Amino acid sequence: MTPGTPLPPMPPPTASPPSTPHHALPRPQPPRPHHLRPVPAHPPPPHILSLLGTPSDILTTTTSYFSQIHPWMPFISKHRVHTLYLHLPLPSHPDIALLFLAQKLITTLPPKTPLDVRTPLYSATKHFHLEVENSSALSVPTLQAGMLIALYEIGHAIYPAAYLSVGACASPATVSSPLTSHMSKFALLCQAARLLGQVLTYVATEREGETEVEAQLDRTLHSMLKVAMGVKEPDYDQITFIFSALVALHVPTFRLAPTHPIPPPVSPAPSPPANS
Repeated sequence: MTPGTPLPPMPPPTASPPSTPHHALPRPQPPRPHHLRPVPAHPPPPHILSLLGTPSDILTTTTSYFSQIHPWMPFISKHRVHTLYLHLPLPSHPDIALLFLAQKLITTLPPKTPLDVRTPLYSATKHFHLEVENSSALSVPTLQAGMLIALYEIGHAIYPAAYLSVGACASPATVSSPLTSHMSKFALLCQAARLLGQVLTYVATEREGETEVEAQLDRTLHSMLKVAMGVKEPDYDQITFIFSALVALHVPTFRLAPTHPIPPPVSPAPSPPANS
């Protein structure tokens, strides 16, 4: 530019975009893992919602569960329940409602007079679990609820329903597809849940001379644990199932108290010889 040449006119200032107030910013959405997608099923029926109660009642149920059951059977994430499950709309997530109902079942003692472990709450939970399963929606909360039902049945000696419940927890593994990582992970989770059911059944019906069964379960669990922890992205739900099964297998408090054997009848003392 030569001296004396006038400067070109400055372009008019462009209007800056209006600032968006802080309260209008979109709220961050919580993560939606595969098992939190809305289950394509009907919302929970009114009697199920009535059994669950208010949000405060549900919070009380989960608090009781994590203080009574979780310390010795930790296979449900406390962090996930409190930061995510408790904030989801139950009509859109019947599997979450089922999990809360199963937690209420496992923390509610049956009446003593008359003693009947097949309570209305138990029957409602079993029927609702069947409805959610029939919705063709595979989810981790549904599997966890099924394990809690099986645990209730094993603890209260409800046979053969306990065996059927454990088998139902393993059945999704037979229909999962190995072509997707999600389904293969879910199949492995079902296998771990099935092993946990086998361990619970073993410790509840242990017999003398069955140490080989315990050794086989231990070898299988350790092999599965090695595989589960050796992948690039471990499935911690599956690992939790395996550790829970190992604890149940080796902690003595899981064993049923042995029944006291009936003493043999006492032979009557011989009669003194008659005096001749």
